[in-house]
Amino acid sequence: MALWTHDVRPGETLSGLAIEYNSSVPEIVRASGLPNPNWIIPGQKLLIPSPDFAYPREEINLWARLLLIAYAAPLSELTAITQYSYQQVVWDNLTAKEVLLRISLDETEHLNTIAQILKNLGVEPRYWVWEQEPVYWNAALVNYSTVPREILQADIHSEYHAVQSYRELINHIPERFIRGRISHILSEEERHIKEFENLLNNLGR
Repeated sequence: MALWTHDVRPGETLSGLAIEYNSSVPEIVRASGLPNPNWIIPGQKLLIPSPDFAYPREEINLWARLLLIAYAAPLSELTAITQYSYQQVVWDNLTAKEVLLRISLDETEHLNTIAQILKNLGVEPRYWVWEQEPVYWNAALVNYSTVPREILQADIHSEYHAVQSYRELINHIPERFIRGRISHILSEEERHIKEFENLLNNLGR
């Protein structure tokens, strides 16, 4: 049995979440310890059980390798979080700080989403990728430029790479639930490109 963490969004209901996760209202109530099954609020965290993925182990292992690349490779969610967090400290521009911090929080949610998928595929969500052997992510992979134009050019390049990677993931993973999660991440990465391009276009104005 897989177990997912879900942050309730406005308008969501337990019955709707039960359908989305292929679970049931009683199972969600039990796992989350809800005192009132008729009342959930935005921002509330739920634990949602759902069936294990019924695919051959070889196929799941392939998905995991692809997901780990998005998770903790040189151009990955983990790199993006640390890079954007660093940039919003060293770049003394309030608009840029706000954009970078907001996007780094998005990337943190993406990292958590991928980690949950990996865990529920039966793969340990360590910060590594598999080459001949596991290679751990490290902070040397962060772009430490402090020049605004260089910062944004690097960030836009990283986001385009992320979009391409997630499109490939969607093409390789037939499982509907995982594809839905990856599609949500993909749409946010496309939005990040627009935000960074707006910052770049406004430099020097």
